[in-house]
Formats: sequence, structure tokens, C-alpha cells
Amino acid sequence: MNYSFNPAIKYNSVGSFKLGDVFFTADKPAKAYKLIYDSTETNFPYILLCLDDAISIQSFDDIPTIEDIEENIGSIKFTVPKEKLLLVIN
Repeated sequence: MNYSFNPAIKYNSVGSFKLGDVFFTADKPAKAYKLIYDSTETNFPYILLCLDDAISIQSFDDIPTIEDIEENIGSIKFTVPKEKLLLVIN
């Protein structure tokens, strides 16, 4: 999937994120992931999704750390706040 960004977006340093922010890996080509909360799930409500292929990667019982997320997807290059990102899927 191809991504384009508004140059005015301020990217977050790796280590700080909020629920719903999008993570981009350091791999080439980069992949996008999003951590969501499923209020209908009682045991593992935090779900890490790959936006490139719409696959659930891992579920967590509590909000994971950056280290927990990187164990599942590899090194994170940067995060983008959910309020500042518009993804267009063709």
C-alpha cells in the first residue's frame, strides 16, 4: 500500500502514542498498523491491526507498550496521531 502525508503533520517520536494512532514500521516497504479497542471483547479488548491487509495481528488484555507492539510487528519508525492522518485506500 502506498502512503502519502501532509508535510505539516507532526510525527510522534516512537515511545509516545495514544489509542488509535497509526504505527509505521521501519521495514521497506513500510507497513501501517493501528491499535483499536473493542468494547464487546471482555478478555482481550485491545487489538493490533495491520492496515495494509486488514489482519488482526495480536490481542492484548491491557494497553500494550511500544515494546509489546514491536515484538509483533518489528521496529517502529514513527507514529501519526489519529486526528492528523487521512488514509486513502484505492
